[in-house]
Amino acid sequence: MCLAAGDVIRFFVSPDLKAWSPSGEFGRCGSLEGVWETPDLFPLPVDGGPETRWVLTVGVGSGGPAGGSGTQYFIGQFDGSTFTSENPPETILWMDYGSDFYAPQSWNEEPYDRRVMLGWMNNWRYANMIPAEAWRGMFSLPRELTLVVTEQGIHLAQQPVREIEARRGEHLHWRDQAIGPGENLLTGMHGDCLEILADLSPDSSVTRFGFRVRVGADEATVIVCDMAACTLSVDRTHSGQVSFADEFAAVHSAPLPMDEAEANLRILLDSSSVEVFAGHGRVTLTEGIFPAPESQSLDLFVEGGSLHIRQLELYSLS
Repeated sequence: MCLAAGDVIRFFVSPDLKAWSPSGEFGRCGSLEGVWETPDLFPLPVDGGPETRWVLTVGVGSGGPAGGSGTQYFIGQFDGSTFTSENPPETILWMDYGSDFYAPQSWNEEPYDRRVMLGWMNNWRYANMIPAEAWRGMFSLPRELTLVVTEQGIHLAQQPVREIEARRGEHLHWRDQAIGPGENLLTGMHGDCLEILADLSPDSSVTRFGFRVRVGADEATVIVCDMAACTLSVDRTHSGQVSFADEFAAVHSAPLPMDEAEANLRILLDSSSVEVFAGHGRVTLTEGIFPAPESQSLDLFVEGGSLHIRQLELYSLS
């Protein structure tokens, strides 16, 4: 068993699940700005092979990458008594770069031997002020977790569980097309519950490209790949109702993963949420939004050059 205590995680062992004895502790590293909460500990294979690492996820009440609540994780080993990280103490690994992915927990004994996790889609900076009735925050979509080897070391990757595909309805797709500034391939498309899968290659003169979702009169949530800054961001400054909290209307950014000059994006849109998975799940941003019900238009845009659409798929979701 592991429990959070300030800025450490304490481990306990028991022979009968009644009497517990302390066996070790881990902490005072990574992000220390906020109190540590809601730990989870589990093993995962590396790149699906025989090599294994343990993952320790920890919620931080403040100091997250988008401000306020966030979730960091550590990669290392667990010897049955305590956890040891394989990264330097100053290393900070964020599970999600959006504002609304906190206190995640995973399931043990999942029937298909997957590690499935979901998080609380809210943030303690404004959790009690969101413009909702009869509910206060919600869960993210369940995500399957894997470990992948990257240039920066072993990192978590996340993808929505495959059961989401059973909710797919109408399907539109495009292959090997190009658009320039001012063109919108998605004119006439709309929806408040959608899945977008895109493999996009910008030419060398492109400055920014991405999607505008839940577009309506004077409002939109904008997902932007910025080539100069090498960032992926979600801009919810004009996403709908934003004035209920000073901290809500903001742009939240993450490192942009590009594979051979191609951006891989998977976007899950619901009536009050946007979940963005990039680089085959190596980077995620999770955001709550509160647009008008009639704001349902879509826009694929590019600035500064030509965008090659290797593949673009759009599904309605029930």
